[in-house]
Amino acid sequence: MSPGLRFVKRKPPRLPTLVEAQVVAVARAGILRRHGLDNRFPDAVSVRRRFAGLIDAHAA
Repeated sequence: MSPGLRFVKRKPPRLPTLVEAQVVAVARAGILRRHGLDNRFPDAVSVRRRFAGLIDAHAA
């Protein structure tokens, strides 16, 4: 994950662009596949939704 997207205190610092989110999705897919885990955020849109949810949860 690029330094600008690394979580700080369990919260992402910002919403990734679609391109950044796609990079995250591809990287996660390989890691999760290797460990036999389900991929709940398989594409850029779902990764962005997850980041947005985490940002919103911490803002409340």
